[in-house]
Amino acid sequence: MRQDIRNIIEKNRSRIIDLTRDLVKINSENHPPVGNEGEIQRAVVSGFEWSAAEWKSRNKPRKGGLGGGLPFSKL
Repeated sequence: MRQDIRNIIEKNRSRIIDLTRDLVKINSENHPPVGNEGEIQRAVVSGFEWSAAEWKSRNKPRKGGLGGGLPFSKL
């Protein structure tokens, strides 16, 4: 399993770096009782929604089982 994860990371290295850069650019500083977390929350939720839709389109359920693979945000 560890090797599988390493392979996924290596295969998607540039996409992971780009995603990290994009997330770091978003102001998410918290200033209680309010803060700037809304934009980062929307970005993460949007990424998960995209990931789920992409995963569903790539992993059609097989007869007698689930689709193969895990949803990774934009990977």
